[in-house]
Amino acid sequence: MEPASPVQILLVDDHPENLLALEAVLSDKSYQLVKASSGHEALRKVLQGDFAVIVLDVHMPDMDGLETAKYIKMRERSRDTPIIFITAADQDPAVYFSAYALGAIDYIRKPFVPEILKSKIDGFVSLHRTSMKLQQQKELLRQQTMDLEKANVEVHAASLVKTRFLATMSHEIRTPLNGVIGVADLLLGTQLDEEQRMYVETIKSSGDSLLRMLNDILDFAKMETGKLHLSESLFDLHATVMETVDLFQAKARLKGVELIMELSPEVAKLVSGDEARLRQILMNLIGNGVKFTNKGSVSILMRPYTPAAPVEAASSMPVQWVEFEITDTGEGIPAGREDELFRPFTQLSPYMTRHHDGTGLGLSICKLLVELMGGNIRFEHAASGQGATFIFTACLMVPQTGSSVSDSLYTGNSQVRSGG
Repeated sequence: MEPASPVQILLVDDHPENLLALEAVLSDKSYQLVKASSGHEALRKVLQGDFAVIVLDVHMPDMDGLETAKYIKMRERSRDTPIIFITAADQDPAVYFSAYALGAIDYIRKPFVPEILKSKIDGFVSLHRTSMKLQQQKELLRQQTMDLEKANVEVHAASLVKTRFLATMSHEIRTPLNGVIGVADLLLGTQLDEEQRMYVETIKSSGDSLLRMLNDILDFAKMETGKLHLSESLFDLHATVMETVDLFQAKARLKGVELIMELSPEVAKLVSGDEARLRQILMNLIGNGVKFTNKGSVSILMRPYTPAAPVEAASSMPVQWVEFEITDTGEGIPAGREDELFRPFTQLSPYMTRHHDGTGLGLSICKLLVELMGGNIRFEHAASGQGATFIFTACLMVPQTGSSVSDSLYTGNSQVRSGG
């Protein structure tokens, strides 16, 4: 441990013999004693440096100790410097009150007891050193805070650059890719032999897969920059869910996977919200269920939901809280990896990366979209011990007036089973 650096102590007395006596008592390697023989000289010393404590004689010609103390306390830098007055034993008591009124912290009569003076000085020096350490720590903390703020700004700027780059590249690549997919569609409508059709279908399938990845990256970039906002329109919630499930009927049938759908009649049909983003969440979760299930089923359940705590509505329109549960009997999620599910650009195993296309953004985008809808999303291991269950909630508005959307399209407790 390094020895403490010497601290300065100012000794002020118009009698040299008194200064020598003080110097003898306070001789210590950790003290740097500075002497002044008058009030004027003491003020000059105070202007030149900082002191841990000032020992000041009361009676001095020209400028006494009380007046000197007044000027010392007027200076901001020396305002809190401790002052110990030292004077003759027969001093007028009124002087004591004047001294304390000027901010003196102690008063010693002559002749003083050396041990008492030394112990008092040691105490004030100790307080001074503690104060200096706190000041240094405060300055260090201030500097660290500034460095942290600077680093945070730099990280934010780098993140913005990355996000803008992703958004720009995704947008620019989509334009020619849509052309490739469009031409592939046109080619599939022409006379092709079996080998040519296989090639064109591969081009279209690969293009569609790449387009989905680019759309995920573009959505994620918008969310990172806070530029993704939900729209609001009237739509038939039951019809939206059924149409979304229908998109996976063919793929599920090819794999021999059964799609099971149950829509509670207690959930309002006509609602107001962002239909496209709700469909995107469902497509991602149902698509994952079908993708990772080779036998068995994928079930989709929609039911009313009651929040545990009251939630203040952002609109005067009545709200419908809905809970969706998507359960599959597929590969499931490795134990201990649940926390990684909603992290961006994360695939839980090399096997998934090799055998299933994707960016690892789907679930993180779902989480952000669900939160924008005022809900939450969670994962549970399937009750059977095989497969996975994803549950999310959403808050939708319920219009109070009629609409052109038919409420008679779906009645009762909708249950659909297909595939297998």
